[in-house]
Amino acid sequence: MTYKSLIAFGVVFTLAAPAQAQEFVASLSGWDLRSGANAALLLEVHGKPRWDYGWVQLGLGAAAGADTEGSAWIGGGVVAEAPLSNRWFVEASVMPGYYHPGTPQADLGSDFEVRSLLGLGYRFDNGNALSVAAGHLSNASISNLNPGANGILLRYHRSF
Repeated sequence: MTYKSLIAFGVVFTLAAPAQAQEFVASLSGWDLRSGANAALLLEVHGKPRWDYGWVQLGLGAAAGADTEGSAWIGGGVVAEAPLSNRWFVEASVMPGYYHPGTPQADLGSDFEVRSLLGLGYRFDNGNALSVAAGHLSNASISNLNPGANGILLRYHRSF
């Protein structure tokens, strides 16, 4: 993990007041950055839901992550959760942010990259959860180069 990555993690978790957090999420993933799969760690904080549409709750979140090649991303945006039953849920998020490629092969075309995520999770009796999600980084074609990066994430949710 690079020095810049550590700074990114610190900024996210310093700015995210734990009193406002509903949960912290730690994810391990493999990202395909055109140069092959890279292991990555992603940490998130999700705030308490601000909007409730009956079947789905929306809130704000922030995230930061880094991979084994020195690439790092930090962002924030909207997180959503919709229950499928008492225990099962669907999660989604869209978070624009800053991306720093660790290698030339990991260049995604822009410093601005949006992370989108869709996952399926299971909530335990204590409120914590485990989920599996698919994530995508893209600059939404604001750059001539937009290869994107895809990842599968194993996520642990620590509720408060």
